[in-house]
Amino acid sequence: MDLSFTVETPDRELTAALATAYAKAYRQQVPRGAGLTTRGQGARDARRTLGPIGWTLLGGAAGLWLGMAVAIVRDGRAGASARGLGAADRARTA
Repeated sequence: MDLSFTVETPDRELTAALATAYAKAYRQQVPRGAGLTTRGQGARDARRTLGPIGWTLLGGAAGLWLGMAVAIVRDGRAGASARGLGAADRARTA
């Protein structure tokens, strides 16, 4: 069983204390079973998620990178085909 408690308050310490208290209270209510171990991540050690702005910036950066990669590949192919046509034209006229 995997559970996650989310608590939002203006104070970070209060948020961590409340989330820990809720998790401990819930854990006391769950009956212990043989073979079940629990490993948890403390509220103070939890990392924040990217959020909507972070995901937007990450998506924009990925799109920019992909667009630049496509432009470089297209430019390389266009240059190669132009060089190839020039050599073929010179061979026909010689």
